[in-house]
Amino acid sequence: MPSKIKKVKISLGSTSINSQGFKYSGPGNWKSKHQVRGSIDSFPAGTGEDPAAPGLGRRKHETKLFITLNPNKGGYGAGDDAAVYEGMTRVVKSLARDETLQKLIVFGPCIKYHGEKYQGDSYAAHVEEISVSAAVERGDRQLRSHAHLFISMVHYSQVQISKTLLQRHAREVYNEGMPDKYKLKGAHAFYCHIKLMPQSDWSEVMQMYLEKGVLGT
Repeated sequence: MPSKIKKVKISLGSTSINSQGFKYSGPGNWKSKHQVRGSIDSFPAGTGEDPAAPGLGRRKHETKLFITLNPNKGGYGAGDDAAVYEGMTRVVKSLARDETLQKLIVFGPCIKYHGEKYQGDSYAAHVEEISVSAAVERGDRQLRSHAHLFISMVHYSQVQISKTLLQRHAREVYNEGMPDKYKLKGAHAFYCHIKLMPQSDWSEVMQMYLEKGVLGT
């Protein structure tokens, strides 16, 4: 299978990532004027019918996620901090791989808006491409290493990254070769926060939303 990951950028020591964002929820049929869609047979091949619009093919969606990961370890000395920092670097690099992301992405997470009809979707057929930007940094106060990731996915489904699966994966990768005093024991010991961010054409989407409200489209 050709790799879905088209762009990866990992910065070590950066503090420039902004975590602000806005979340919108809803069926979103009104957005189709600004999104590619077609017949079931012609476009996009293999993705099937749009559950929200019988007779039409799937819309192309963009999902952007800002993720914060923190083992809450280190901050004591240079040697210890280096071990934790290296562990976080391993975690970040592992998340920029197809074999990892296809295990963490969940399809059809929301039962509302026909979500159950997306649960049979697949990474190979319904994810078009992914870009990953990441930074591993030390906090200003406690001097503990943590990571921020910005993951953008273009797809023909409902998708999310499972917080539970991400925590477990991060803990396993972090613990590889880690001194015992810095290893994490519990399945949910790894702090994880996932925030939905605005898509690239957000201004156009909001304009369509206003037209929807005024014109009833």
